[in-house]
Amino acid sequence: MAERGPRTENRKIGERYYVVTQMPPSRALPLQFRLGALIIPAIPALAGLESKGTESVIIQALGTIAGQLTEQMTGQEFHDLAKDLLQDSGYVLAGDTAGDVAPIIFEQEFMGDAMAQLYPVLSFVLEVNYAKFFTGLMGSRLGGALRTALPSKS
Repeated sequence: MAERGPRTENRKIGERYYVVTQMPPSRALPLQFRLGALIIPAIPALAGLESKGTESVIIQALGTIAGQLTEQMTGQEFHDLAKDLLQDSGYVLAGDTAGDVAPIIFEQEFMGDAMAQLYPVLSFVLEVNYAKFFTGLMGSRLGGALRTALPSKS
């Protein structure tokens, strides 16, 4: 029988170490609903993408999703969602070494030049918590393209 409970993953992003533990359903489901409400409107446009190679499909998909997000969210709403995912969930830790991590303080972790790490860390948190959700939403064509193009974990 498969082991139950949250999965925890570690990753070095830039010069910092991040530890992400899957959120419990009481925290993950409301955020999943918010994410789905943003992404679902992009699905019809994703279905119409022209396949000119895997990289082309991914670039088109990301552009389509980004366009949908800017139409549906204000900057403050994006800030609030990012903060909810990274700080307020309590399931994301960061530190200068793998053994010295603490809960993220959003406004300090991504200040100044460190803001460049925001999107890779968000992507990591989404991967740990919602990978199966996104794969299902995107459908087999885009999901297959992403699996082919992205490096596998070894």
